[in-house]
Amino acid sequence: ARDFQSWISHLPLVLQGEQRQAFAFGLRLGQCLKDIQPFITSALRGLAAIDRREANPTVLGAFLQGIQDRDPQQVEQTLESVAEDPLCCFYIADLTRLITPALSDLERILRVVRTRGLPVTALKVFSYGRGLDHLPLSDLVTFTERLLEHGGPGAWTALEVMFMYMHGDSARWQACRAQLRQLLMHPNLHFTDSLKTMDLHHWKEIGSKLLTEATDEELAHELLTKILAACATDHSYVELDYAFRPILQLLLEQYRDTVWPAMSDALLSDDHRT
Repeated sequence: ARDFQSWISHLPLVLQGEQRQAFAFGLRLGQCLKDIQPFITSALRGLAAIDRREANPTVLGAFLQGIQDRDPQQVEQTLESVAEDPLCCFYIADLTRLITPALSDLERILRVVRTRGLPVTALKVFSYGRGLDHLPLSDLVTFTERLLEHGGPGAWTALEVMFMYMHGDSARWQACRAQLRQLLMHPNLHFTDSLKTMDLHHWKEIGSKLLTEATDEELAHELLTKILAACATDHSYVELDYAFRPILQLLLEQYRDTVWPAMSDALLSDDHRT
């Protein structure tokens, strides 16, 4: 591994397709290789030349993690270079998640979302493996606030990232409670977008917990309003039933006086969808 020049011509082979040992290889390479700039330059050149649908930046991301402690400035410069490269910028989220990202690194990705057309949902990778556990809550809240600026997809991305940040940790749940409530109440968190099952699961779990832990009539009214709005669209109710049914049951059991006027109006309306 230390003699990079002897195998540089084979580098493209580990930058595409499935690479089961990519992380371990890239990490160890970053720890061993002394002359790091030629490898980074070659890896970026290789990724730029590979079809984006086949490219796999894991080796480079793990390499950056391997050098982060001894050369954080090089990691910063590399990610800035990626963010400005029209061919490589779409790998910025995958590369950043493999280091130990700071808020500034996350804001760099959001800049790429704004300027290069990277889908904001690409930031959902930071919910995998609890990749933001090291961040202080204040930074995570700032990050989710930035995500909310990107419409429905940004709001659902924020909910997933926050859910995984606090999942299984009662102290973090209490610390994140206010921000999670704000996310559920936010107008951009709606059901008009195409949603995945895990999006609905996160919404259901957080909503149920907030409604049962403390009486919150404002939240109850808002959740019902969103449910009724979703039912009045052309979305298949079958897709949403998994999340809506337990929330509606909870609303009728614990918030009947709050939700029944709007619910009865919907039931009596001429709109067959509600």
